[in-house]
Amino acid sequence: MKTMIRFILLFSLFSLLGMFNAAFAAKVYVLGDPSELPERNKTLPVRIRVVDRPTYGKLVIQLTETSSMKGYTTNYPVDDSKDIIDMLLLKSDNSGWKEVSTGVLEVEWASYTGVTTFEKKVYVRCYDYGAWGKLKATLYEKIGENSYRKLDEDIGTAPRDENNNHIADGW
Repeated sequence: MKTMIRFILLFSLFSLLGMFNAAFAAKVYVLGDPSELPERNKTLPVRIRVVDRPTYGKLVIQLTETSSMKGYTTNYPVDDSKDIIDMLLLKSDNSGWKEVSTGVLEVEWASYTGVTTFEKKVYVRCYDYGAWGKLKATLYEKIGENSYRKLDEDIGTAPRDENNNHIADGW
C-alpha cells in the first residue's frame, strides 16, 4: 500500500512539474535569410518564429545594433561629416505591426486559433550594400488587463550572419 501511495505521489509530482515547464515553454527565434543581401534602399525580410505561443500575448521587435561607417564605398548616402545608421526598423515597411516608439514595433494577438507555432515577417530598411544589424525579438504573455510577462527573447542578424563577422552568410 505504501509503495502504491509513493508511486501516486511521485507521478503527481512529475505531472505538476511538467505543467509548470509547459507554461514557460514558449520560444521565439529570429531567422535571417542568407539569400537576401543588403542593397541601397532595400528592405531585408527577417522571419520571427514563435513556438508554443501563449493564448494572449505580444511580440516586440527592435534593432539593437547596426553598422554605421563613414566613407564612399561603405555608406549611403555619402556624408563624411558623421556616421550614418545603415539600417532602420520602420513602421512604413511593416504593415500589421504597431510602432511603440521609434524603431520598436509590436504585434499583439487576442485569441487562440489552435495554431501554436507561427512565423511573422518583419522588414528592415537597408541603406548600404555592406549593412548588418542585430534584431531582438521578445515574446510576452498577457497576464492581466495591461500587464505582460516576458517568456523568451532571441537576437538574430539581418542579413543572417552565423559567424558574426558582419558579412552576410551565403554571399
